[in-house]
Amino acid sequence: DHTQAIGDFGQTLKLDIKNGPAYLQRALAYVAQENYQQAISDLDEAIRLIPKNAQAYQQRGLAHLKLGNLAQGIDDSSRALELNPKDSTSFAQRGYAYGRLKNYSQAVEDYNQAIQLEPDQPDAYLQRGIALYQQGAYEQAVADFNRALEQTPAKSLAMAMLHKYRGQAYARQGQTSEALADLDAAAEMLVKQSAHQSIGAELGDFETQVGEIFTQRGILHMATDNPLQAIEDFNEALKYNPRDEQAYFQRGVANLQRDDTSQAIADFNEVIVLNPEAAEAFFERGQAYAREGNQQYAIEDYNQALLLTPLNAEVVSQKGQAYLDLGQPIEAVESFNLAIRLDPKTPAT
Repeated sequence: DHTQAIGDFGQTLKLDIKNGPAYLQRALAYVAQENYQQAISDLDEAIRLIPKNAQAYQQRGLAHLKLGNLAQGIDDSSRALELNPKDSTSFAQRGYAYGRLKNYSQAVEDYNQAIQLEPDQPDAYLQRGIALYQQGAYEQAVADFNRALEQTPAKSLAMAMLHKYRGQAYARQGQTSEALADLDAAAEMLVKQSAHQSIGAELGDFETQVGEIFTQRGILHMATDNPLQAIEDFNEALKYNPRDEQAYFQRGVANLQRDDTSQAIADFNEVIVLNPEAAEAFFERGQAYAREGNQQYAIEDYNQALLLTPLNAEVVSQKGQAYLDLGQPIEAVESFNLAIRLDPKTPAT
């Protein structure tokens, strides 16, 4: 009973305010209750009184990480490792902080140390796999996800997340059937979970994770020329995460592929509301307007895309085609010539 423990250690500290171990033990109870700010306060006192206690630094580092204080978390984890170089937990939590800071190479190094010290850590394999994935080392990432799956309870939330990440890694390697199998398994497990499930701050909120699975699955269906199935997946993704920019964009591309230009335009509109600097959305919306015969709107969108990504030969070329369709050959030739100068391989329109 953590509440009872907090009360008991509070009584101990009334009798002896310089009892460092009591501050540490009460802090552990606060951490268990996710009261990280109070835990830090007690750990500050514990460290002041017992400055060479590695656990106090490790726990304060953990509390800082839970509050999003990444730099402090790294500092405390590093100090814990100075005092106890064989503390696999401090290596793992520092690796997590480096991963959050997108210092993936350092994250991998720390997870290597954590796993070497304590091989049976499925979360360390998962997090190292994510860091390797971010570095483009997809085959190594799959190997880590496989190792984590061996140590993870069947049909658990953790297993669902592992299938998700392994599916994404397979997708990056072009292994579409394996990717779809993993994403299907992840989706089946996750949709059975409560929508209010907590999957940990290090992985993101539940709705976002489920939405990402359907978005990734939709992208794979697009790659296999199945736009209808892709649209169904993007629809599901948006049910879970109505602010999923990629789901709107990919659904727009799928609708454009099916010549449903009005729905495609509506989807690209949503992308632009969410991200006014989404150059690709302006370009694709321009393509949709052009198909509808609204060349002036298309040119406006191509111009906006070029403001965001100057010197894009494909956009310049399509703008030339829009001018040609408007019966403005001089502007069309200027655009075509510029497109060829930007990229001599630009196909003739």
